[in-house]
Amino acid sequence: PPSSLLPPPSSLQFPLPLPGAHQLINSALAIATVQVLQQQGWKIPEAAIVSGMAKTQWPGRLQWITWQNQPVLIDGAHNPAAAIALRHYIDHSEKSAPSRFIGSWGMLTTKDHADVF
Repeated sequence: PPSSLLPPPSSLQFPLPLPGAHQLINSALAIATVQVLQQQGWKIPEAAIVSGMAKTQWPGRLQWITWQNQPVLIDGAHNPAAAIALRHYIDHSEKSAPSRFIGSWGMLTTKDHADVF
């Protein structure tokens, strides 16, 4: 059901520079937060929202780099939800990704590696 806190969706269009289907949910949450702030009197112009979304970066999260002419995917998947998102991205990547992946993980002892793998 629609929330009484949020206005109806606007025709606001913005780029989604962060890869991964899970980022659609994160982006929607960010926009909803801005809408709540606007309702509380914050003056946040649509141009600022579009600019902010376009400039959003998350180094180390589904980040492709090239090392010695080889594509390398860097991701800090350190909890089960992040590991699932990483696996989903690899399985459904539209990017011309390599046909095989070699994984290398490092984890603090405070993290439950069994839940991640």
